[in-house]
Amino acid sequence: MIDEIRAALQLAMPTIPISFERQALAANTIPARIVLEPVDEDFGNAHQNGVPNPRSLATRHLSLDVHIWGLTYSAVEVLIAAFVTAMRTQLGVNYDLRSATWKGQSFCTLGKSYTMRIAINVPVPETVLDTVILTTIITTDVDIAYDPHGTLELETELGTEL
Repeated sequence: MIDEIRAALQLAMPTIPISFERQALAANTIPARIVLEPVDEDFGNAHQNGVPNPRSLATRHLSLDVHIWGLTYSAVEVLIAAFVTAMRTQLGVNYDLRSATWKGQSFCTLGKSYTMRIAINVPVPETVLDTVILTTIITTDVDIAYDPHGTLELETELGTEL
């Protein structure tokens, strides 16, 4: 979902650099730019657009800190409005604006900074995996032979195939 959000926002605001990389916070470059930082999540009942959703098992509330830099306060306010507009057009009502602060970041010496918290409501669909990925086998008496065609054969000392 994070990749989809970034792509949608970049499409809506093509002239503004948007990043989800934490190291981008310390890049003291010329404004304007937006850095989205995933901070935490919680879960709730299955809802879609405010009504119960029987096709979803639950709803993830993905919280992001949105760091917005502009050259001036007025420029930041325009970016805030553009960001909220992009969120509305791309995600509809599936997000909540939480808190915000004008407290400057210590690493931001160029321009003005603003940080706001948003929560994106992500449905958790019922998902059944068709294949099982075997990543680790811990045993002492097993030889492993892997077939590049996707079959996995395990042979013990007794010759039993699993």
